[in-house]
Amino acid sequence: MKRGLKINHRQYSQKELIDFCREKIEAEQTEKWELSIFEFILDWIDDRPFIDQKTSGTTGKPKLIKLEKRHMVYSALQTCKYFKIDQRKNCYLCIPVEYIGGKMMIVRAAVSGANLLYSKPSGHPFQEQKETLNYSAITPFQLQNSIADLAKRSGEETIIVGGGPVLPALERDISGLPPRIFSTYGMTETSSHIAVRRINGGKTEEAFRIIGSTTISSDDDHCLIIENPGLFEGMLRTKDVVEILDQNHFKWLGRKDNVINSGGVKHHPETLETELEQLIPGEFAISSLPHPALGEELVLVIEGDALPEKSKAELRKKLQSHFHKLKIPRKILCVKEFPRTPNGKLLRKELKMLITNSFFQKE
Repeated sequence: MKRGLKINHRQYSQKELIDFCREKIEAEQTEKWELSIFEFILDWIDDRPFIDQKTSGTTGKPKLIKLEKRHMVYSALQTCKYFKIDQRKNCYLCIPVEYIGGKMMIVRAAVSGANLLYSKPSGHPFQEQKETLNYSAITPFQLQNSIADLAKRSGEETIIVGGGPVLPALERDISGLPPRIFSTYGMTETSSHIAVRRINGGKTEEAFRIIGSTTISSDDDHCLIIENPGLFEGMLRTKDVVEILDQNHFKWLGRKDNVINSGGVKHHPETLETELEQLIPGEFAISSLPHPALGEELVLVIEGDALPEKSKAELRKKLQSHFHKLKIPRKILCVKEFPRTPNGKLLRKELKMLITNSFFQKE
């Protein structure tokens, strides 16, 4: 980013950028969310070869890691090449910069020369935007809230969705929207996504497509292994269970950490949730409780107030008519509010602990 950055259609040299960021940081009216943008820009253009970045904390406590700037530049160049982001385009930042996805939007604008537009992160990021937003990054929650707004936008725009899976019901709801919309696969350690999957426009893809020169393989547990010396040193072994179709495509099945072993049958809760979402309105999750004979038993957990027994009975009938008996949750529980990370990801271990403690206290 030695050449500076274009923000809100104004090109800043490196010196101008430093002065502008410091001015914004020192201004009393600058809000906290905006402070993080300008603090990151100053971190990015200093002489250190790395930045400190916290992981998302989805599968454990967030940890602080060092990301090399050259790796982040490489990631940004891969994305810009794939999506044809250049100095004629607008990059729209509307997610928190505390996470790698937000930081990488700034880096992509910097390496491509694109114009960086930004707004306060909210559930409706497109509501008041009039300009063409050639490239945006949002969460599934923002996508769900933005369907009506996106129906009015241009087919010249591209939106990537990260931070969690996009369920089939949402894919159906966005199928006719004009912008090109992609679900992404990546993590903090890979400086954002390494693969994308088109999820609308009559060109929906079931598998993730590798972008750039990343090499993929899997271990004996079918967990994804990633190699790309441009993004990180050595080999990155993930806990994501996948089905590799070829050297450039894979299907994501779920997290190894989340597998539920019930009577010797292994279930991926993410896969079951995808199958169940057509039957259950609102927020729900598949979890488990200890069982003396099975080891674990499948449990359907619904977010919200307790359901009447009649409603539970009707739901059980639906489950029995749609699924093999081994896939049917043996209990239906309700939790007032699911435990989540600050960016909305479900904390499955905490949910399991919550329902286990609550269930056995009642016994």
